[in-house]
Amino acid sequence: MLPSRLPPGRTKLATMLTMLPSIDGLLPEDHRSTLASLGAQWSNETQRPDENSLPTSFGDPEREARALHESCAVSLSSNQRLDLEGSDRGRFLQGQVTCDVEALQSGEGTYGFFTTAKGRIEADVVVCAAQDRLILSVPFGTAPNLAQRLEKYVLIDDVRVLQPPSAALLLCGAEAESFLNQILEEPVADSPWSGLSTTTLSGSSQEAAWVLRRQDLGAPAFEIWLRDPQHRIELFSQFIERGALPAGTASLEALRIAVGEPRFGADFGPKTLPQETGREDAVSYTKGCYLGQEVVARLHYRGQVAKQIRSLRLEGPDLAGMDLDGAELQFEGRSAGRLTSITAWGPPNFESHPQRRWALAMVARRAFDSGTELQLTAGARAVVL
Repeated sequence: MLPSRLPPGRTKLATMLTMLPSIDGLLPEDHRSTLASLGAQWSNETQRPDENSLPTSFGDPEREARALHESCAVSLSSNQRLDLEGSDRGRFLQGQVTCDVEALQSGEGTYGFFTTAKGRIEADVVVCAAQDRLILSVPFGTAPNLAQRLEKYVLIDDVRVLQPPSAALLLCGAEAESFLNQILEEPVADSPWSGLSTTTLSGSSQEAAWVLRRQDLGAPAFEIWLRDPQHRIELFSQFIERGALPAGTASLEALRIAVGEPRFGADFGPKTLPQETGREDAVSYTKGCYLGQEVVARLHYRGQVAKQIRSLRLEGPDLAGMDLDGAELQFEGRSAGRLTSITAWGPPNFESHPQRRWALAMVARRAFDSGTELQLTAGARAVVL
């Protein structure tokens, strides 16, 4: 029989949820004014739920995309954060995510998925270990539901689920690490998803609670979590003063599409199996049980998926005039998938071209080999990269 009392230090779910901010990443009006003075622009025709708050661009998204890849740009991150405290935190989270987290040492991190009992993706997650907690970076809008899920499964474990007040910046580009090291007392470890905890930022009135090395933008990138969300704009402005270019959500989307990085909520979601994302690094097949493992493992050992996300290059005489959002792909006269993300800017120089686009798509197995040519409407074609 389960004990009737919660372990010392646990908070009841109802109490915890009243402490959660409704949405991280949204901007107070005074922050919007500061960003507007830096050239920020907002678009009402957006695909991401946070774009009505975070700037779409700072006037030149092509230039911003190039800076995110080739030099250094700073952007506001819409990701949300959860912390797990308590002596059972590693063992507990090990049973909730597809990646192996139990053996993480302080400063180490990994990438994985929360899956349902049917093996479908509930959210992707970066998990990084600090001395006294596990820090989870999750997509915009998912933190409240994930917190509720985690609390549901805690039972008698010594685990506390927290969403501390915090907000993040993203520093990205070939020179991003050099910019970051100007304000850090020590560098972030040079390993995937590594983190640096409680780092005082030189020349700044605030401290970073956590600096995370991201691996999902095709260029060096760092997510900087601040203890006080009010200080995010201050640090954002300081990076610009040091020479970083401000970047909006449009250029971040262009970069990750061009380098082939799928995003939760755009390219995959609650109906997607982990293997369909193509992110095999997000699943451990040697760890213990977790929610949804049976379905995920069965698909792995069967050795094939019916469809998978692929990067595409689109070519055609008038792509600029076509509405290609969600466009169907044809192969040998039959449907072979649909576009999930598309951008006009891509390598090598992130310049738009009237007859070329870059995209991600969920493509049927019979058509997702590199070099396969698929057909779109009006004479346009797509080549699997």
